[in-house]
Amino acid sequence: MNMSMAVQQRPDDGRWRIDFRFNDQRIRRNSPENSKKGAMAYEALLRSRLARGLPITPEEEKSSTMTFREFGNYWHKTSVMVNNKPTTARAKRTHMDLHLFPMIGSKPLDEISRSDIERIKTTKINQGLSPKTVNNILSTLSVALNEALEQDHIDKVPKIRWLKQADQSFDFLNEDECEALIRGTSDIVLRDMVLCAMRTGMRRGELLALEWSNVDFKRNQITVEKSYVEGHMNSTKNNRIRYIPMTLDLHSTLSSRKKLKGFVFSHKGLVPERGIMANKWLYKLCDDVGMRRIGWHIMRHTFASHLVMKGIPMRAVQMLLGHSTIQMTERYAHLSPSTLQDAVAVLNMVEMESMSDFGIEVGSRNVAVPALEACDEYKSR
Repeated sequence: MNMSMAVQQRPDDGRWRIDFRFNDQRIRRNSPENSKKGAMAYEALLRSRLARGLPITPEEEKSSTMTFREFGNYWHKTSVMVNNKPTTARAKRTHMDLHLFPMIGSKPLDEISRSDIERIKTTKINQGLSPKTVNNILSTLSVALNEALEQDHIDKVPKIRWLKQADQSFDFLNEDECEALIRGTSDIVLRDMVLCAMRTGMRRGELLALEWSNVDFKRNQITVEKSYVEGHMNSTKNNRIRYIPMTLDLHSTLSSRKKLKGFVFSHKGLVPERGIMANKWLYKLCDDVGMRRIGWHIMRHTFASHLVMKGIPMRAVQMLLGHSTIQMTERYAHLSPSTLQDAVAVLNMVEMESMSDFGIEVGSRNVAVPALEACDEYKSR
């Protein structure tokens, strides 16, 4: 027989509880008397009954584990709101309130099973949610349960099998559309913000947070270190600072109205514009030039797409965009088909060399040689 004892006070509600193992069984109960002394006496009583082979009474058999709703609310207040950005905290709150609590909110934490998770997946897919959205909901559940595990509320976290997601399509502007937007407004701040978005790939929040102190005209680069989202100034999405060189036209445009301090893309200078206002500006500009309505993120896609189409290596594009993984950047790979064609064209040269070895006339090698040179150039990047 192996038995260990523990008495502890729960931080969420101040209740005293017992938590011990008897052989391979874990016993967790709220103490009937909410005090350390009462919990110790209650734990000794249960230990005595178990040692004598007596069953725990039905009242004592009730699990003291918090329900998922109880823990979720506690976790969101004490951890999510403290450690996450406002948008992330709001998303997790939505995942719990609209999707997780209605299905498993009343379940004790230690009774949440793999079948519950599969039921959530099936229900949400049948409700029309995309696999990506369902995975986001499951991600919130996973993080919450792992936190419960760390706090010793549960012994293990049920395995989550993620739904497969198809590659997401994206829109981007051609050069004529870019030119139309830049020339389509007399609002200098909006014009410069559009140009900067196209030439740097900065996110909307990063554009709104950009201050003149972040624009180094001598080094010809912009430092991206903050993001302004929903009235909150935060670090960038991946908490990384990145440095983006300025193109000639962006350098010239910004230097023509540079200041010592303040926000670059704000009519008031001292207070960054709200994201929703920036969206309205862009929608109106699209209407004015007769173009489909786009969001600021489309110009981020435009920046990346144009770089890839001009043969810039994926690693460089990743660093400019601030992607945490190269896989995120590789969604643009199909826009550079010449690289793949050049790679396969090397086989033409191999085949012609083989045929020549057998005395077969293969004609001109002018097609294969440039292909090989192109591949060598690509590999050296």
